[in-house]
Amino acid sequence: MNGLGGRIRELRTERGITQRELAEPRYSRGFLAAVESGHRVPTDEALSYLAGRLGVDPEDLRHGRPAGAAEALREELAEARRKLSHGNTSAAAEMIESARARAEAYGLTEVTGQALLGLGDVRLQEDGPETAVSLYETAMALEPQGSLRARLIARIGQCAYLHGDSAKAIEISEKALYAERFSPPVEPEVELVLLGSLIYPCLEVGAVERARRAVDEGLALLPRVENKAAIADFYVVAAQSWHADGRLSEVDVALNTAREIFTRLDWEREIGRCHWTRGYVLVRMDRLAEASDELELARDILSRVGAKHFHGGATAELAEVRRRQSRFDEAEALAQEAMTYLVASGYDEGIAEIDRLLGRIAMERGDLTLAEELLNRAAQRYAGAGLNNELMRTCRELGGLLIAQDRLDEALAVLQRGVTCV
Repeated sequence: MNGLGGRIRELRTERGITQRELAEPRYSRGFLAAVESGHRVPTDEALSYLAGRLGVDPEDLRHGRPAGAAEALREELAEARRKLSHGNTSAAAEMIESARARAEAYGLTEVTGQALLGLGDVRLQEDGPETAVSLYETAMALEPQGSLRARLIARIGQCAYLHGDSAKAIEISEKALYAERFSPPVEPEVELVLLGSLIYPCLEVGAVERARRAVDEGLALLPRVENKAAIADFYVVAAQSWHADGRLSEVDVALNTAREIFTRLDWEREIGRCHWTRGYVLVRMDRLAEASDELELARDILSRVGAKHFHGGATAELAEVRRRQSRFDEAEALAQEAMTYLVASGYDEGIAEIDRLLGRIAMERGDLTLAEELLNRAAQRYAGAGLNNELMRTCRELGGLLIAQDRLDEALAVLQRGVTCV
């Protein structure tokens, strides 16, 4: 049965009513016959009338979609999201593509956008930001609203950050946040997602006060946000800010809360990310044995689910643990393994971190020429990515290396560069 007229005839026949019974009293039997044969297209008013008489939604009737199609497709996308988090990438992509095709055929623009977001997440996990961002931008072209729009903007900003452009990532989120607040009322979840997307890039470029403000504003919103995944995501990034402020008990509470939520959602990749983040914090507290346990667990989970970028980050942190334990051969091997993942995903900050880590290892082994080369390379990458705090730290280490060799003028120039960048 083809077309709108055919669908009306099919539903009428299923209900055992005549053309006259369906059409009257507002329309004639002849009008309905012309509609069913495809010779007339009903107006929106006529379509609403006929749909009401047939007991179906007018848009379901217009697009030939079954009742409850949108909700059923959203449930499929949620299941695909769980599969992706468990590393079943092919199955997730197949489910999402199927849902996208049906959403497009049914005229469900919002669900189509949700499917494109899911496909972008597949590509981000598989290939990195370059192929993912085009899918997010395709979804944005559908002019989504509310939380879907906020999540797409946050993902586009994340891709910019992963490409080494933290300033652009901040600009994207700030611009969207301003636009939302300029046209109230703002949905709490929308604001929370955009605030969360600001925190880490702000910390990386040294905009610590802006990151703190984003955390405080987000915390005030949490009681009004129903989406548990959005709450958990926010706690993970807020933990980074609290760590920077030395509020370590709050870091533990935040990460434990996030992990509990992700466990209930059955999102394994995100559980691995929580262990990675906690390991990162423990390294900076010099609790190396605990950090090692967390990072080994994170690596196991993230490897199992195929989260290459996250696995590379956790591996880099474990390499730092081994360096601090003076297990330099293990540290170097782990750093080289991490570099493979991070280069493949195009994660510039991570690559810079590995260069700096290998430079530290070379320095502790006494290979000062190699150490200088690697620290210089890390500094250039951090500068290119606009990561001023990390550039300052790297310049400080490089300056110390030069001072140890009595190259005082060069050391002064490097240290000045580090001071003026923040």
